Amino acid sequence: MNPGRRALFARVIAGGALLIGFVLVLVAGAGPRTPLETAATTANRDRLRAMPREQRLMLREKLREFDALPAADQAAVRSLDTRIAQLSPAERANYWSVLRRYHHWVQGLTEAQRGELNAAPPGERMRIVTRLRAQERTGGDPEATPLFLQVLDVSPSFPYELAHRLKVWFELSPEKRAEVEAIGSAADQQKRLAELGQGAKFRVNGRLIKADEDALLEKIEANPQLKNWLAVPQKKADPTKNEKARRRIAVNYHYLEHPPKAVDPTRLMRFDAALPGWSRAQFDALPPDEARRRLTIIYRLVFPPPAEMPEPAPSTPGAAPR
Repeated sequence: MNPGRRALFARVIAGGALLIGFVLVLVAGAGPRTPLETAATTANRDRLRAMPREQRLMLREKLREFDALPAADQAAVRSLDTRIAQLSPAERANYWSVLRRYHHWVQGLTEAQRGELNAAPPGERMRIVTRLRAQERTGGDPEATPLFLQVLDVSPSFPYELAHRLKVWFELSPEKRAEVEAIGSAADQQKRLAELGQGAKFRVNGRLIKADEDALLEKIEANPQLKNWLAVPQKKADPTKNEKARRRIAVNYHYLEHPPKAVDPTRLMRFDAALPGWSRAQFDALPPDEARRRLTIIYRLVFPPPAEMPEPAPSTPGAAPR
């Protein structure tokens, strides 16, 4: 990593921004259209309108947090956002991913650890982050994905719900797939996909009953690395959505204790290539090893052993599974 990238990386970690820059980019496109509106602003507006209501409310809260910051901190966040916006698309995506992962890592710290981090001057925070990460790795694999990232869930659905939708998707004709992808709103895409799947006899095995989820939540509560992070969904205003978020964490923990059967890398790569855009986004922000692990879970829910993803027909080598 060259010195410029290393310095920016350190600034991202040390600054502790909570995705405020991302909020600013999106909210900038929320007003009425004007003749001088840029293509980027139009794209941001359309992206904001396509978001589920819960996500828009979350962004509104982040904007309020930003407005409550001192002027100097607001200027620092805007400066950081400007610098990231000047990077290439690939580098920009990498730094947004770093911001997301850092934010969720901080949420998993104890109250004392967060207090120590927040009280330190920006120039000292990287040293504290390094020490805390070293403590997490003690006695384990230094290259392993942090535990909190393995139970973290930013997707709107349970793994078996995604698997069921993919089973429906793979059975659609090219025309029907194009119809779904042409829908602008992600929520409306899922609604249409559910309509198309009505009556289809697609079963997804492996669903946990409530008693199993409760037992897993008790285990997570007893784990000092995860207990604080489990409390994060409780900040949601909607009790129903809060409960669903907690139970998705329990399901993710289940697959740590009961990993699926391994998948041949070639098959897994072909499965990934066949995924529609609306399902791939939830893997993009994850480290490579964690993305492969979660992709394997979805693969095995769609193709439970001894089944495997069918080989493409010779006449259509890039075809999705049928």
